[in-house]
Amino acid sequence: MKNLRISSLVGAALVAGSVMTATTVVPGAATAAEVEGPSVKWLAGLWGTRRGMTEGVEYLSAQAKEKTDGAFDISLQYGGALAGQFEVLEGIESGAFEVGIACTAFAAGKLPLLSGLELPFIPADTIEKRRALQEAYMAQPEIVSELEKWNAVALASVLLPNYQVMGRGKPPVALADYDGLRLNSTGQVAEAMRLLGVSVSSSPTTDLYQAMERGVIDGMVYPFTGPFFSNKWNEIAEWYTTNLAPGSSVCFVAANKDAYDSLPDQYKGLLADLRSGALDANIAEYKKEDDVNLPILAEDGVQPITYTAEELAGLREMGGQPIWTAWAEAREAEGLPGDRMLEMILTDNYGN
Repeated sequence: MKNLRISSLVGAALVAGSVMTATTVVPGAATAAEVEGPSVKWLAGLWGTRRGMTEGVEYLSAQAKEKTDGAFDISLQYGGALAGQFEVLEGIESGAFEVGIACTAFAAGKLPLLSGLELPFIPADTIEKRRALQEAYMAQPEIVSELEKWNAVALASVLLPNYQVMGRGKPPVALADYDGLRLNSTGQVAEAMRLLGVSVSSSPTTDLYQAMERGVIDGMVYPFTGPFFSNKWNEIAEWYTTNLAPGSSVCFVAANKDAYDSLPDQYKGLLADLRSGALDANIAEYKKEDDVNLPILAEDGVQPITYTAEELAGLREMGGQPIWTAWAEAREAEGLPGDRMLEMILTDNYGN
């Protein structure tokens, strides 16, 4: 079924996908373009709706079009019309579309080295640190090669906020309080929670409000703050963590390498110049959400829980280090530089 879908996507791309045509520039003719070049149209296959994590690709699309006076058009197609979240890499690889947001969580086993950024309790405990780490990490030759296996290049990181825990009932004000806590969580963060003694479940997002309201779970681990408010979990919560930061998802704006390589140099340079602005737009949207949401938590009397440096060190030792070691050993067994990449992740000196 997947092959049928990708084949149909390729067919659609041949009709409506990447198009480059030569343009004739008349000497002395006026132009509004900051960057001149041929007409190029790319399709971006995006799942879901416009939200914080898509603001970076929105910025790339808008700026590319503006600075080329419409010549370089990255057309954003939302709602999974071209591919769902589990199909992005295959769509990029085949050339069914030129751009998409790929996430390691939806590409299990396909990006083993990049998955290191998903490790729990790493020092990138703010979105600014995560930005510096992810950009430096994705520039490593091993990561570039890993993406090339999928005929992909990274145009920019897609940042997501660090996870926090929100819940009701007895608040986990100390490390020992996590033992027996019932939390909804997924991925490597869920594994870390288990090491802390948490009883972990994984249910659909739409079921979590009722599950917490009825006492089936004590809380959930999600990116903070947006999802907690969009799903109205904050309305029944009694406490939340401010600096637990057990991890985050790893996503990036992927482009088909063949399409990228065929771009004129000035368009490649333009995309490189826009990369930082895309990250700024990404982070700014989360800040807008937080500026609205955090005062609401205070007004509603939801208790913030902030851990000391010593407590966080204990959490990392129990919930992080065993998973870090296992990840590095697994990569080394695959012939990949797991130890070296883990050392980079744990430096806590990103961008310096």
